[in-house]
Amino acid sequence: MDHNNRYLLSVPHNIDSLNEFPEGMLWEDVEFEDFEISAADYDNLFDIFCQFNRAFDIFIDEYEEEEISADKIQTAVKMTEDYARKAPAEAKASTEKLLSALRRAADLDKPLELFF
Repeated sequence: MDHNNRYLLSVPHNIDSLNEFPEGMLWEDVEFEDFEISAADYDNLFDIFCQFNRAFDIFIDEYEEEEISADKIQTAVKMTEDYARKAPAEAKASTEKLLSALRRAADLDKPLELFF
């Protein structure tokens, strides 16, 4: 895997989905709360991302942008909590970073955008 790109988990504050961008709104107007993960975190989270892909019919991968919609965030939190209980020790910190972003999205009832 190429590890020169950025890995962002982002919660938009002022829109409900990047898939339904409000008319007249510019990309620069979107307010994001970003949670950056490292290339090592991405590697540690690869298995849970594959589970998300299957469960939510999305494609989380490097050089891709994907969204976990607000109505699926609670399911993603539960899946990640289950994953954390079984994950190897080296993946624990990475899993906590993902959980922080998912819980913030849940608190705001917003989607989680994954920019890799």
